[in-house]
This record gives sequence, C-alpha cells and structure tokens, in this order.
Amino acid sequence: MNLVHRYLSIALVWASASLAVAADANLAALQSLTNAIASGDSLSFATGPNQVQVQICLPNLVKVIVSKDGHKGTDTPSIWKKSWSGVHAAFDLQSDPLVVTTEKMVIKVSRATG
Repeated sequence: MNLVHRYLSIALVWASASLAVAADANLAALQSLTNAIASGDSLSFATGPNQVQVQICLPNLVKVIVSKDGHKGTDTPSIWKKSWSGVHAAFDLQSDPLVVTTEKMVIKVSRATG
C-alpha cells in the first residue's frame, strides 16, 4: 500500500467515524439495542424507533446509515460506492457488546445504549 493510499484510507475512516458520531448526536436518546441482524458484511439493529445499519466496506472502512423514526439518513458524502464485497467480517451477536471484527479493526456496540 503506497503512502498516499494509506493516508486516504485513514482520512476516510476518520470521516466515517465523525459522521457516525454526528448521527448518534442527532438521536434524541439512544435506547437499548434490539433486533440485531448480520447479513453479508452488514450489521443492522434498532434503538427505539431508529434503525442503524453498519456496512463494512473495507477491512478498515465502515459506512453508518441511521434511519431516524423510519426516515433513511443521507448517504455518507465521503463514501461514494453503493456496494462492497469480499471483506468477510465476523459478527458476534450473542455478546454484550456486539462485536464486528475484520482483519484491521474491531467494532463494539453496547446493547444498553446502541
């Protein structure tokens, strides 16, 4: 991996994380996580009336989509592709927190607060 590609990847991960935090800040009050489902390289769950989808795009890049009160959030401007494949993320939906693992990152989502 060349240096430019590495810094671009880091910038995209930072932007994705920042947008995910901003999306969480827009939810009035996070409630307990329910209905966790893993499908392909995506994790979907509900927190109260809100739906959250965490798509694993690359081993070091995620896309978070929040549907607040049933209304789909806008696409992440820094992630332009609509479909990704071949990441082979591992999901542990029985644990608390839920755990998503790729070869380059681990994501933990608390059942208590989503």
